[in-house]
Amino acid sequence: CHRFLAVLGIYTLPSGPYIGVIAHSISIGKICNAPVFQIAEVQFYPVDSSLVPQISGSQKSDEQSFLADLKWVAEHTMLCYAPDYDFTHTAQRIAQFTPQQKSMAIWERADERFVWNYGALAELKEARAD
Repeated sequence: CHRFLAVLGIYTLPSGPYIGVIAHSISIGKICNAPVFQIAEVQFYPVDSSLVPQISGSQKSDEQSFLADLKWVAEHTMLCYAPDYDFTHTAQRIAQFTPQQKSMAIWERADERFVWNYGALAELKEARAD
């Protein structure tokens, strides 16, 4: 069992899907009384390691390189998140939300143009819709 703070998304690699999670973050302040965190450590786990197909040595090497690069970017580029605040909309736009929009989860109403891992979250969003 692995503990994590948030999900980065699902990454489909030659050996199958991996889930990326935030394992450690640093509190860097608040916005509108909501805590804001900087990603400090991410981890990647195979979604189902029992179904890992046979892949070539070069594919495995490429896969590990991709995961290492993604880990480096997430841990070294000041990526931030706020579990209880919508960074993707201005305060003015949030104030104009309808009651229905206000009742939606942040990830459901997020403006995809400002979500760096939007593509990696798509599979999770689709699963939630089912």
